[in-house]
Amino acid sequence: MRGTKQMYSFHQKVAECRQHGYLLSAKKIGTGAFSKVHLGYATPNKISQNYKLASDLKTKNHNMVAVKIISINDAPPEYSKKFLPREICALNTTYRHPSVIQLYDVFRSVRRVYLVLELAMQGDLLELINAASITKSGPGLPEDQARHIFKQIVSAVSHCHSKGIAHRFTNGINTGSVFTNGINTGTVFTNGINTGTVFTNGINAGTVLTDGIKRLFITGTLCVDRINAGTGIK
Repeated sequence: MRGTKQMYSFHQKVAECRQHGYLLSAKKIGTGAFSKVHLGYATPNKISQNYKLASDLKTKNHNMVAVKIISINDAPPEYSKKFLPREICALNTTYRHPSVIQLYDVFRSVRRVYLVLELAMQGDLLELINAASITKSGPGLPEDQARHIFKQIVSAVSHCHSKGIAHRFTNGINTGSVFTNGINTGTVFTNGINTGTVFTNGINAGTVLTDGIKRLFITGTLCVDRINAGTGIK
């Protein structure tokens, strides 16, 4: 019975995504207390209508996206009214930096809110470090590679700060704070939950993997908050 209910729920999500120009796959790439992240595909028609998708995906060789699905019924009212809008605002504010995860689209139904995000395909930074450690039979990344990634993360964080977004917790594990792509590009994902815990499409509410560029993700437990004019971090 539970399986039938879950299947019906998934078919509803598929239909809702299709109505907005996205094909939702059954592949789940992240999950949280009241949200899930699925692999999705933007249709050609949708890409032509959405300038963010068009400008970003033209540099990639795919039309894949990460679709974060938040259940309004499962989420506490405070999240829906305060933290989710803050997350969306932070993502829009930090748009257009090569090392910041992009928010392409937002839509909602009666029961759910959908965030369509840039996809990272190769897992988080911890996975990269573990794989490198096994390959070279020693802990950590080679210094040159680590320096390159750190430089990109610093650039991403600096960009967010310049836009009035402050991060109080950044690391490579924390529910997938740092994601890898394949091009060595650190990407920050901005969200904003709990003035002390960011909640975005990577963890805590799903996990997004992006396209293969080391990307810092403001997500899960990455703290992202708006700087309150004159009073510091809210």
